[in-house]
Amino acid sequence: MHTIYHYDPDTGAFVSEGSPRVDVLYPQALLMPAFSTTEPPPEHGVRQWPFWRNEQWCLLPDYRGVKVFCTRDGSQSSLDQPGITPDTVGLTETARPGPEYIWSNSAWVIDETYRATQRRAAAEREFEERLERAEKALNEARLTASLQEDRFLSHARQAAWTDYWHAIVASRSSERFPDASWPEAPTAESIVALADIQRKAFEDESAQREAEAAAEQQRREQEQKQWAERERQIREDESKRGEHPVS
Repeated sequence: MHTIYHYDPDTGAFVSEGSPRVDVLYPQALLMPAFSTTEPPPEHGVRQWPFWRNEQWCLLPDYRGVKVFCTRDGSQSSLDQPGITPDTVGLTETARPGPEYIWSNSAWVIDETYRATQRRAAAEREFEERLERAEKALNEARLTASLQEDRFLSHARQAAWTDYWHAIVASRSSERFPDASWPEAPTAESIVALADIQRKAFEDESAQREAEAAAEQQRREQEQKQWAERERQIREDESKRGEHPVS
């Protein structure tokens, strides 16, 4: 029994094997269908497939069933026909490492434009979050102030969050944005420390004013004593001249 081998009429790829029909008029002759041959295809290895080319079999690449990815966007794809290599149709066996990668020079490389865009978008989101937090904390500080809490603590809280708000805006406006560093947000400890500094400064200033007022009062009292002593001396001198008139 003879075996024949069918191949694709367009590509020449081996399709299947079968048996030829026998000519009823000439039993010794075989009826060969189109696009077939009695020559068996060669043994093929992994990712190889027989092709009938130029009246003989040859082995060409076969990537059917192999997981491949589109070099345009990294999406998973597949090859449904043998004889085609991934690189010839914009595919690769290497998965895209992440959305920040693009295909260049037969490899996935970092897309700096994409990375810069993502970094700026993330910085913009952080700016909005920090600004919202600062405004919320500042409003709470003003509300607390209306409840007549310690005035130094109230002032320190408002000053700290106001300064933080301005520092955030300055960072966003910096030429280094989005790489500019963000300021540290106020903490309960830092606000208490600021309140203590302001209270100490106020107490020192009050003490200084009191000392200056006391010194001024002492100076005036001293002047008054000096004027009183001078007037007393004048009156005494006048009295002496009156007791001993000049002849």
